[in-house]
Amino acid sequence: MKISHLLALLTSIVTAGSAVFAQSVPPAVRTVSDTVITIDGKSEMKLYYQFTKGDRIIYHFEETNGKTLKEVEISENADITRFLEYDSKELDKVLDVSRKVIFHFRFRNTTGGKRTCHLQIGRVPSSAATTDFVTAVEPWMLGDTTNHAKNNALLLQKTRKKILLMSPTNYVLSSTSNSVLKGWKSKIAVPIELPLHTVEWYYRFSVGSANDSTFSGTSFTGGETCDIYLIDKQNLTSFETDPAFPFYESGIQVDAHEGLVKMEPFQKHQLLIGLINPNNIKGITVRLEVVAFVEESAGTQ
Repeated sequence: MKISHLLALLTSIVTAGSAVFAQSVPPAVRTVSDTVITIDGKSEMKLYYQFTKGDRIIYHFEETNGKTLKEVEISENADITRFLEYDSKELDKVLDVSRKVIFHFRFRNTTGGKRTCHLQIGRVPSSAATTDFVTAVEPWMLGDTTNHAKNNALLLQKTRKKILLMSPTNYVLSSTSNSVLKGWKSKIAVPIELPLHTVEWYYRFSVGSANDSTFSGTSFTGGETCDIYLIDKQNLTSFETDPAFPFYESGIQVDAHEGLVKMEPFQKHQLLIGLINPNNIKGITVRLEVVAFVEESAGTQ
C-alpha cells in the first residue's frame, strides 16, 4: 500500500466538508511513519508518537500476508482508547486530535507465528504554525502517561537551529622532522565547546601545503593530507608528546585530504580536535570549520 492511500483518504474527507479545515486546497499530509513491523508470536508491540491540538491522524494498517492480527488499538496516554479492532487484516482510520498528547499504537499477536504488517501514519496539521511539530517521542516522555497535566507539560515543541562554533580557520603544521629538530609543532589541538542540547555536529576540513594560496570554495587543490582525532582536554599533554595518546573512535581521519565529517553528541561538551601532520618533510595548512545543531524546547500550552 502506497502513501497515495493516505492522500486519497484526506481528499475524500476535505471534499465531504471537514469542519477542521475550512480551506479550498487540502493541506499536505505529513508522513509520521511509513514502515514494516514484525510482531513475534504471542507478543505485542507498541509505537508512540505525539500530536498537537487540531491535528488529524490518517492511519492505515495492513498484514502483508493476508493473515489476521488479534488486536489493533490506538489510544491516548495508554488509558483512553480511541480505536480497537480484533482479528484485523487491513484497516483505515481517521482520528481528530483535541489536545497535545502522546498516542499509543498497540499491536497484539496471540498466535504462535510472526505477523508482518505495513503501517502508515500521516498527520494533517491544522495550520501552518504547527506544520513542523515534532512527533517523535523521547523515552522520558513516557514516564507518567496517566498524569495528563504533567505529561502535557512535558510535551514540548522542539526547534532545531545551526550554531557556528568555528568559522573557517587555517592552522599551519610543520613537518614531523622539523618538530623534532627545531621544536616546531606538527600537532595542534583545537578546542571545541559543544552547546547544550547538541543533537549532531560537523567539522569540515581541507589540507594544503604550508604556504598554500590555492584555496577555492571549501577545498585546497593540492594533494597534502593530515590525520584528525577527537580527544579530551585532560589528554592534551599525552596528545602532544605520546604517539599512543588516548582518543575517541568517532570522527577519525587518517591520511585524508578533505572531508565533511558528521559527529554524534558527546556527554562531554569540552573537546579537542587534534590535527596531525604525518609528513616527515613538508609542512601543511589545515583549514577547519565546525558547526553544531541544537534542539531547543519551548512550551506551547
